[in-house]
Amino acid sequence: MRLEVDERISLVDLLTGRQGKFRDLQKLRKLRGDAAFDTEEYIRLKFQETPGGLIYDHEEAKSLSKELDIDTWVYEYIVKALKDKDRKAQLTDAFLALYAKFIPVELDDLPTMEEETAKKLRKEREGKKTVAIVGLSPNSCTLAPFKEDVELWSMNEAHHWSWMTRATRWFQIHNTYRREVANRGVVGHYDWLKANKWNIPIYMIKALPEVPNSCAYPLDEIREKYLGKVTRGNEVVTYFNSSIDYMIAMACYEGYERIELYGVDASATTEYEKQRPGVHFWIGIALGQGIEIWLPSGSMLLKTNQYGGMDQGNGW
Repeated sequence: MRLEVDERISLVDLLTGRQGKFRDLQKLRKLRGDAAFDTEEYIRLKFQETPGGLIYDHEEAKSLSKELDIDTWVYEYIVKALKDKDRKAQLTDAFLALYAKFIPVELDDLPTMEEETAKKLRKEREGKKTVAIVGLSPNSCTLAPFKEDVELWSMNEAHHWSWMTRATRWFQIHNTYRREVANRGVVGHYDWLKANKWNIPIYMIKALPEVPNSCAYPLDEIREKYLGKVTRGNEVVTYFNSSIDYMIAMACYEGYERIELYGVDASATTEYEKQRPGVHFWIGIALGQGIEIWLPSGSMLLKTNQYGGMDQGNGW
């Protein structure tokens, strides 16, 4: 198993309780290789003395990233520590990458919506213009209301999986839709767009004659409404960081009163983690319009330690 240096530092933070209890690492006698730093190396990599104080020396740390050799006992120890953190709602950005790496979700064992929760959601939707936005995170994508009378939007190559049984709108905001082999090894995405067997609107950068019901995403109108008063120097800011951003923005623009987000964690150790701030931004825009937001119980969105809380002593 390979961990990048940031992940190795997060692992040390996790196992020591982030309190500098380096002796706790001695409990992991079966931990071989370079999974953890010794005290001196850890301090040297994480901090650099400057006139202004201590800063993290990221470049030096990157140069020392090495292969790891983690046996079953240590693996289980780390998994338990991560799950304990998650139960306490302490799984912040520092640990999300570790969580995704050590606790993968098997695609053939995806969760299903409990009837009690489904009944509660039906009640909460009554009389409200609601949309369910569905991404590909296996933590909750299959919880979406595919069998309910609810507007349901999805994107990209999600049609490839058997659990995606319907949608009322589709979003393909990329110019790579013609690739023979798309993301996640999906073949035939362009053909699926051209067939549009569900006969639903497909939002793209521009409408394409070969894609039935394709339409141009109203970028200028949405940008003017929500970002027209945000400038960087003399330029209006454009802040769309993922397909989910475009979808939440569209729901805001069209006056939806409730947004439910399924399969949207933005927590993987790829581009998705970098997309999380954009999702949070547009959730904030939605809340500012009085729109209700519902997240599955296991969602990683809006999940962090409370500032001023236990990390800084006995807070709130």
